[in-house]
Amino acid sequence: MFIVDDILMAPMKGVLWICEQIQEAAEQDQAHEADNITVELQKLYRSLESGSITEEEFEVRESKLLDRLDSIEGMDSEDEDTVIRVMGEGDDEDDHEQEGKEIGSIETTLKSE
Repeated sequence: MFIVDDILMAPMKGVLWICEQIQEAAEQDQAHEADNITVELQKLYRSLESGSITEEEFEVRESKLLDRLDSIEGMDSEDEDTVIRVMGEGDDEDDHEQEGKEIGSIETTLKSE
Protein backbone atom coordinates (compact mmCIF):
# COMPACT_ATOMS: atom_id res chain seq x y z
CA MET A 1 0.00 0.00 0.00
CA PHE A 2 2.82 2.42 0.86
CA ILE A 3 4.53 1.76 -2.47
CA VAL A 4 1.36 2.78 -4.30
CA ASP A 5 1.17 5.94 -2.19
CA ASP A 6 4.80 6.76 -3.01
CA ILE A 7 4.19 6.26 -6.71
CA LEU A 8 1.09 8.45 -6.68
CA MET A 9 2.77 11.21 -4.65
CA ALA A 10 6.03 11.24 -6.66
CA PRO A 11 4.91 13.98 -9.08
CA MET A 12 3.79 16.19 -6.21
CA LYS A 13 7.06 15.66 -4.37
CA GLY A 14 8.93 16.65 -7.52
CA VAL A 15 6.90 19.84 -7.90
CA LEU A 16 7.41 20.64 -4.22
CA TRP A 17 11.17 20.17 -4.57
CA ILE A 18 11.27 22.48 -7.60
CA CYS A 19 9.31 25.14 -5.69
CA GLU A 20 11.72 24.89 -2.76
CA GLN A 21 14.70 25.33 -5.09
CA ILE A 22 13.12 28.40 -6.69
CA GLN A 23 12.41 29.90 -3.27
CA GLU A 24 16.01 29.34 -2.11
CA ALA A 25 17.38 30.94 -5.29
CA ALA A 26 15.10 33.96 -4.88
CA GLU A 27 16.15 34.39 -1.24
CA GLN A 28 19.82 34.26 -2.21
CA ASP A 29 19.28 36.83 -4.97
CA GLN A 30 17.47 39.08 -2.54
CA ALA A 31 20.28 38.83 0.01
CA HIS A 32 22.87 39.63 -2.64
CA GLU A 33 20.81 42.54 -3.95
CA ALA A 34 21.01 44.27 -0.55
CA ASP A 35 24.79 43.82 -0.57
CA ASN A 36 25.01 45.17 -4.13
CA ILE A 37 22.99 48.26 -3.19
CA THR A 38 25.33 48.91 -0.26
CA VAL A 39 28.34 48.68 -2.59
CA GLU A 40 26.64 51.07 -5.05
CA LEU A 41 26.01 53.54 -2.21
CA GLN A 42 29.69 53.41 -1.26
CA LYS A 43 30.71 54.11 -4.85
CA LEU A 44 28.21 56.95 -4.99
CA TYR A 45 29.68 58.57 -1.85
CA ARG A 46 33.19 58.26 -3.31
CA SER A 47 32.02 59.87 -6.55
CA LEU A 48 30.56 62.78 -4.64
CA GLU A 49 33.72 63.23 -2.57
CA SER A 50 35.90 63.16 -5.68
CA GLY A 51 33.65 65.71 -7.38
CA SER A 52 32.76 63.54 -10.37
CA ILE A 53 29.02 64.02 -9.70
CA THR A 54 27.05 67.00 -8.50
CA GLU A 55 25.12 67.24 -5.25
CA GLU A 56 21.80 67.04 -7.12
CA GLU A 57 22.80 63.88 -8.99
CA PHE A 58 23.99 62.39 -5.74
CA GLU A 59 20.70 63.08 -3.96
CA VAL A 60 18.60 61.62 -6.78
CA ARG A 61 20.66 58.43 -7.10
CA GLU A 62 21.00 58.05 -3.34
CA SER A 63 17.25 58.32 -2.76
CA LYS A 64 16.59 55.66 -5.43
CA LEU A 65 19.12 53.29 -3.89
CA LEU A 66 17.83 53.85 -0.36
CA ASP A 67 14.24 53.29 -1.50
CA ARG A 68 15.26 49.98 -3.08
CA LEU A 69 17.10 48.98 0.08
CA ASP A 70 14.10 49.89 2.25
CA SER A 71 11.75 47.87 0.05
CA ILE A 72 14.04 44.83 0.31
CA GLU A 73 14.24 45.12 4.10
CA GLY A 74 10.46 45.61 4.24
CA MET A 75 9.93 42.37 2.35
CA ASP A 76 12.23 40.56 4.78
CA SER A 77 10.24 41.71 7.81
CA GLU A 78 6.95 40.72 6.13
CA ASP A 79 8.37 37.25 5.44
CA GLU A 80 9.40 36.87 9.09
CA ASP A 81 5.90 37.89 10.25
CA THR A 82 4.38 35.30 7.94
CA VAL A 83 6.67 32.56 9.25
CA ILE A 84 5.80 33.45 12.83
CA ARG A 85 2.07 33.30 12.08
CA VAL A 86 2.42 29.99 10.25
CA MET A 87 4.42 28.45 13.07
CA GLY A 88 1.66 29.38 15.51
CA GLU A 89 3.52 31.95 17.57
CA GLY A 90 1.19 34.05 19.63
CA ASP A 91 -1.48 31.35 19.90
CA ASP A 92 -3.04 31.10 23.34
CA GLU A 93 -3.29 27.77 25.08
CA ASP A 94 -6.72 28.93 26.21
CA ASP A 95 -7.80 29.02 22.57
CA HIS A 96 -6.68 25.42 22.13
CA GLU A 97 -8.41 24.34 25.33
CA GLN A 98 -11.62 26.06 24.23
CA GLU A 99 -11.43 24.32 20.85
CA GLY A 100 -10.98 20.99 22.63
CA LYS A 101 -14.03 21.63 24.80
CA GLU A 102 -16.11 22.57 21.77
CA ILE A 103 -15.08 19.38 19.96
CA GLY A 104 -15.88 17.33 23.06
CA SER A 105 -19.34 18.87 23.34
CA ILE A 106 -20.02 18.21 19.66
CA GLU A 107 -18.97 14.56 20.04
CA THR A 108 -21.22 14.20 23.10
CA THR A 109 -24.15 15.71 21.20
CA LEU A 110 -23.60 13.35 18.26
CA LYS A 111 -23.41 10.29 20.52
CA SER A 112 -26.63 11.17 22.32
CA GLU A 113 -28.53 11.50 19.04
